[in-house]
Amino acid sequence: MNHITLPKLVARVLTMLAVCVVASGQAFPQAAAKPTQPVSKRALLGTWHLVRFELVRADGRVQEPFGTDVSGMLVYLADGGMSVVWGRKNRPVPKESSTPTASELAKLLEGFDAYWGTFDVYPDRSQVVHHVKGALEPDVVGADRIRSATLEKDMLTLVVPPSECWWDLAKANHCAPGEKIQARLIWRRQ
Repeated sequence: MNHITLPKLVARVLTMLAVCVVASGQAFPQAAAKPTQPVSKRALLGTWHLVRFELVRADGRVQEPFGTDVSGMLVYLADGGMSVVWGRKNRPVPKESSTPTASELAKLLEGFDAYWGTFDVYPDRSQVVHHVKGALEPDVVGADRIRSATLEKDMLTLVVPPSECWWDLAKANHCAPGEKIQARLIWRRQ
């Protein structure tokens, strides 16, 4: 009869759990379940203002890389159009707005994003997909930006799938280059 020691049994169980978590796509910690409304196109229509921008690291740590002073607007239209713009409120102002230096221009773009296009909602997956038609960053034009979505009363939470640490976050030491992170944007209906 084959006997297994308690430490080996614990190690096997932990390994099986880790495989299940990775296979299920739940490697990043999820927030505690809250009662939510169904996510539908009709429920999302209107104007939303950014309340929080959070960075969730693989180990579960949550940071606010742009502080609590963020600003942004997300608009979903009945015809399927959408636009979003967000950024830090405390971005530096160039000394001469008509002739900013290269360094000043680079600092203006850190912690700022804007794009527009169309959107689709997939209620069965609690997802919103933004089909980018134009953007501050030309390399995202034509991309589909998939967002997990939860809606609770007048609050909308959009979660970006795990991706590598963005250059401006790495530069500010919020994460390491190559580290997998998730962004969580929390919006309030206006």
